[in-house]
Amino acid sequence: MTNQDYQNSMMVNTTAQVAFQAITTQINKWWSTDYQGAASKTDEEFTVRFGETFMTMKIGEVVQNERIVWYCVGQNQVPPPGTKSLQNPAEWVGTTIIWTISSKDNGTEVTIHHPGLTPMFECWAICQQGWNQTLDSLKLLLETGTGLPFGGLSGEYLENAQSYDAAH
Repeated sequence: MTNQDYQNSMMVNTTAQVAFQAITTQINKWWSTDYQGAASKTDEEFTVRFGETFMTMKIGEVVQNERIVWYCVGQNQVPPPGTKSLQNPAEWVGTTIIWTISSKDNGTEVTIHHPGLTPMFECWAICQQGWNQTLDSLKLLLETGTGLPFGGLSGEYLENAQSYDAAH
């Protein structure tokens, strides 16, 4: 059996420039409202928190409107209540997250590739689901102006998500 790294792509009805801006300067609007740091230039660092869980990323590469590379330099992952604790709550440390943005005739393709995040990781199921939800939130932000970041499930976010779901 081949271990595949996490990778996912989505088409969004926006420009590459808008997608790039969201990934580099609006992380608090699609990933977690508990965001500190900066993510638009090489060597900057940021941290996102999800309750007790956090991830710290260092920016490794930035190609305007095309590519962003993050290196995970810190993590403490606490699984949801009722699930098994992880033997290694810092599994992501040393992995890379690569965002690729490509203009297409019908919009923009945004791809995330997380080399190192494979089914062999203890957190695979939780992390895969988390990335999928995060991408849905990013798509929602790019197409409606309001994402669904962790910590942001207010009435405004929920109403926007419901109206978006009804239209699609």
